[in-house]
Amino acid sequence: DDCYRFIRECGYFFLATCFEDKPRLRPMGMIYSNGKALYIATDKRKNVYTDLMNNPQVELAGYNLNSRKWIRIHGKMRVESANKMKAEMMTVYPMIRQEYVEKDEMYLAIFRLFVEEINLY
Repeated sequence: DDCYRFIRECGYFFLATCFEDKPRLRPMGMIYSNGKALYIATDKRKNVYTDLMNNPQVELAGYNLNSRKWIRIHGKMRVESANKMKAEMMTVYPMIRQEYVEKDEMYLAIFRLFVEEINLY
């Protein structure tokens, strides 16, 4: 939860994935914690989804302008299939519900981060 609060205070975070042995870095905004794990949301039609399915190793990084501290989290992403988690993400981020209505909801992907290392600087 502390990591989640820190990242939310940053406003966004960067997600580093690997594609064909090359790093890919992208800004992300939707992150959630249920007190047990961190989750992110993305679209199955995006490259980030393909990257995560092919190589689950990731790093998340966020920088807080106010505290001048940053966080780096290393771990593995796995698809989260529980409908409860989709509902919770849609509650925290209402724009997901607006974007993924009815048939388009099949493109919504939630990933759970299995944390291996956390560093706060």
